Amino acid sequence: MALAAARGRAEQLTAAMASRATIEQAKGVLMARRGCSADEAFALLSSASQASGRKLRDLAAEVVAETSGSGTG
Repeated sequence: MALAAARGRAEQLTAAMASRATIEQAKGVLMARRGCSADEAFALLSSASQASGRKLRDLAAEVVAETSGSGTG
């Protein structure tokens, strides 16, 4: 049982690290687009998350996906 709990915790940590990387990428995109600081970019994501009722990591993933797809057209 302890092994299963440890595996579950490891999976949670892995997911958290992936979310953090995505959020950092989205912050970079917003900083480049808007000429703002990292704190301001995070505040934009946070405000949009609260206003839309969506998770911040999901909005960040959308920002990154839009950016990676914008160079293909």
